[in-house]
Amino acid sequence: MAARRAAIVAIGLAALVSGCHARAVHQPRPAASAGRFRVSAWNVAESSFVRRPAAFHRILQATDADIFSFDEVGEHTTRDDLLRTLRGLRGDADTVWHLSWGPGGDYQRTVIAARTPLQPLPEFSPLAFPATADLVLRSAPDSLRARLQSDFARGVAANGAVVEVRGRRLLLVGLDLWARGNAPDSWEETRRRVEASAIRDAIATVLARLASAPEDVQGVVVGGDMNLVAGRAPLDTLLSLSPGGPRHLAVAPAVHADGWSTWTWDGRGGPFHSARMDVVLFSDATLRAPAARIVNWDLFPAAERAALGLTPAPVVGMSRHRPVVVDFEWR
Repeated sequence: MAARRAAIVAIGLAALVSGCHARAVHQPRPAASAGRFRVSAWNVAESSFVRRPAAFHRILQATDADIFSFDEVGEHTTRDDLLRTLRGLRGDADTVWHLSWGPGGDYQRTVIAARTPLQPLPEFSPLAFPATADLVLRSAPDSLRARLQSDFARGVAANGAVVEVRGRRLLLVGLDLWARGNAPDSWEETRRRVEASAIRDAIATVLARLASAPEDVQGVVVGGDMNLVAGRAPLDTLLSLSPGGPRHLAVAPAVHADGWSTWTWDGRGGPFHSARMDVVLFSDATLRAPAARIVNWDLFPAAERAALGLTPAPVVGMSRHRPVVVDFEWR
């Protein structure tokens, strides 16, 4: 009996270790139920929709979102590049998409795509770095000062827009916080915290301005690559937007098909381990999130992956990030 228990434990541990890249039977994503709408946030690694358009299009079909937030869109990519992969996701007649092209962030820029018109926001056009950016300059090597000052002049890699969905107005914010710097006291982590504070404060400014306008917003969704490599301080900064208030933000509990894995960054074959880097937040006083998943193309049928060039993993020319997809409904 003891040997049997040991064997069961060993099998369970093996499944746990390999679970971060579980091999499950691929099931197509179900369509959003009536009354719901679907939001997807995905770091597309500059221009994967240009390098591998067929694979990119197929992954977008698997998410089947009504609103996309694409972060880290390359500076040399165009609106037409993105529109070509968005059109036809739900059939030949699915051709109408509205884009909000983030002006800040250089190669990290965020683009929001929706099936209904988007209202741009001056607070994100672009979002300027706050005075606390000096903390980054003081902690970074002198050799990086000129480059960082140039980065700061381009603005924070975030974009915001208001979209009407299911009869109400939603504030959607996409972001891509700075990468690397695994230590909590690194200049890179300081930069992430400064960026998160700027985004949080900009959202608060938008909400205050629109509260006195004829058309207020009823909900908030924030999503993107938070690069949580040195802890969750940037995430907690965003979550502090309105603690206990009507715009309080919560984390959408997105998981893989195995029901428990949460990684969104595929670290196989690289220096950084697989982990949750991409997160979607929402105002839980006005929105419910009945379904939240991470789309993993490793689970597409083998023949389809081979035909699309999505094998072996990790795929050259395709983002190492996986899309986070959340179904929402209004309360």
